[in-house]
Amino acid sequence: MTWWSQWRRRRFWVEIVLAVLVGVAAFVVAAVVSTAARSHVPSLLLGLLFLLAVLAVARFAGILYALPVGVVTIEAFDWYFLPPLRNLDRATVLVL
Repeated sequence: MTWWSQWRRRRFWVEIVLAVLVGVAAFVVAAVVSTAARSHVPSLLLGLLFLLAVLAVARFAGILYALPVGVVTIEAFDWYFLPPLRNLDRATVLVL
C-alpha cells in the first residue's frame, strides 16, 4: 500500500468522524432552536429556516456533512417543535 492510499484512507475516516460530530452538534442546535421558537414562530417558517441551513451546509461543506445534518434537523424539529412534544428522558433516548 502506498503512502498516498494510506493518507486517503485515513482522511476518509477523519471526514466520517467529523460528519458525525457535526450531526450531533446540529441536533443540539436544532433542538434548542425548536424549543425556544415553539410558541413564537410558525412551523413553516422554522422548517424553511432549517432547510436553508441544510442547503448551506451542503453547499459549503459537502454532501457528507449535509446528510447527517438534514436527518437530525428533521428529527429535532419533529421531536421538539411539532406536537406531541416529548421530554428527553431515558426511554426517549432509547427510542432516539
